[in-house]
Amino acid sequence: MSSKATLRRATAADAEAYYGASPLFSFRGFVAEVDGELAGIFGVYYQDGLPVAFSEMRDAMRPHKKAIAKACRMLMQFLNQLGGPVYAFASPTEPTSGYLLAKLGFKPTGEMGPYGDVLVRG
Repeated sequence: MSSKATLRRATAADAEAYYGASPLFSFRGFVAEVDGELAGIFGVYYQDGLPVAFSEMRDAMRPHKKAIAKACRMLMQFLNQLGGPVYAFASPTEPTSGYLLAKLGFKPTGEMGPYGDVLVRG
């Protein structure tokens, strides 16, 4: 693996480039780049005034385990700075997302949201 993943603050233009459209919600977060291409995005978006943690990555990011771990640490530090509860949804397309969210301190609320079980931290 000769390429390196770099992490930096995200912009609205990054979200538009990553998703191919303007973001549906305001957000603050970070992106991962591999070989100058966006390979991941993570942070917090606000839905109805509630903070929701999110992360997504493309296949180009998967070999970069150290950068993924660093991204998790960055996200947790960011969540700690927010204070108060932060919500999340375990992705049905990422088999380990529920385990990772539990490891990061998210707990089930017993509610179902548009993306599955609603989890909360804090």
